[in-house]
Amino acid sequence: MAGMDVFKANAFSMMTLTDAINMMDYRPGFLGSLGIFRPVPSRTTVVAVEQRNDTLGLVPTTQRGGPATQRNFGAREVRNFNTLRLKETDKLYAHELSDLRAFGSETELEAVATEVARRQELLTEDVELTKEHHRLGAVQGIVTDADGSTLIDYFSEFGISQPSEIAFDLANTTDLNVLKKRVADNVTRPIRRNSKGLVRESDLIIGLCGDAFFDELESSPVISEIIKRSPRALELLQSAVFGMIDFAGVRWVNYRGTDDNSTVAIDTDKVKFFPASPRVFEVAWGPGETMESVGAPGRALMSRIIPDLMRDEWAEIEVASYPLYVCKRPQVLLRGKRGA
Repeated sequence: MAGMDVFKANAFSMMTLTDAINMMDYRPGFLGSLGIFRPVPSRTTVVAVEQRNDTLGLVPTTQRGGPATQRNFGAREVRNFNTLRLKETDKLYAHELSDLRAFGSETELEAVATEVARRQELLTEDVELTKEHHRLGAVQGIVTDADGSTLIDYFSEFGISQPSEIAFDLANTTDLNVLKKRVADNVTRPIRRNSKGLVRESDLIIGLCGDAFFDELESSPVISEIIKRSPRALELLQSAVFGMIDFAGVRWVNYRGTDDNSTVAIDTDKVKFFPASPRVFEVAWGPGETMESVGAPGRALMSRIIPDLMRDEWAEIEVASYPLYVCKRPQVLLRGKRGA
C-alpha cells in the first residue's frame, strides 16, 4: 500500500514533474495552435517593454555585472510589466493513497505517479485555457482577468487610441467589389501600413468572428454567390460549423471558445482582426517562485509536489505558469461589427 513517503522519490522532484508536464498533450485552442507568440524566457518577474518609433518590443534580460543590451537608433521609451501568475493546485490525501491498488506489473510508485499525472493533466487544462484567454486578449490589445477586470491595456499604456469598430452591412451588400473595397480600405491596408514592415505579404490577416457575424457573412449575398460559383460549391455549402472563409485578403474564422460561449469567446456580433505574425506578438515566460527557480529562465509550465510537513496528511499537486502576452504594435489590431 502506498504511503506519503512515496513523494520523497526522485520521480516527484520539481524538475521531473515539470519535464513530464511539458510533454503532456493538451488542447491548445485556436490561437495557441497558430504559434504566433514568439517565446521569450525571462530570468526576472518584471519584463521591460520598449516603445521605439511607435513599435513595442521586449528587452532581453542580461546578467548583473554584464553588458546591457544597446540600441543606438530612434527615440525610445521603456515601461515595466510584471509577468502574470497562473497557479492552480489539487490535494492528494493520505486516505486516497491507501485506496490506490497496483495492478499488473505496476508498482506502488507507478500507481501514485499515474494518479499524480491524471490530476496534473486536469490542472494543466485549466492553465492552458487561461493562456488562450490571455492570447485572445493580446490579439485585441487588452488582456483581462478571469473576472473580466483589465490586467493590461496596451492601447492606454502607450497612449494609442483604440480604433473604432468597422460596420459591415453584410446582409444588404450585394456588390462584390463594394465589399472587397470596404475590407481593403478599413482592414488589410491599415494593418499592413500601420505595422511599419512587421507584417509581411506572406502573413495571414485573421478575422476572429462571433457566431452571428460569421453566419451573416457566410449567408450574405456576396459570399453565397461566390460559393455557388465555386467548383467546390457542394462541399462548401455543407461545411461544418466553426469553419473559415478566405475572402478579400482576410481569413474569417468562426472562433470556437468555451462551450458557454462567454468565458473565452468573441461577442456573437463582433469580429476581431489581427495579423498572424510572430514579429507582432511575443510571450515572456517568468521564473517560478521557489529557490530552485532563482536565476533560471522561465518555462511555459511548471509543476511540483508540496507535502504536508506538519501532519503528513496530504500532498499538494501544483501547476503554474508566469506568462506575459505582448502585442508589439497595437495599431494593427482592428475590430468590427455586423450591421450598418
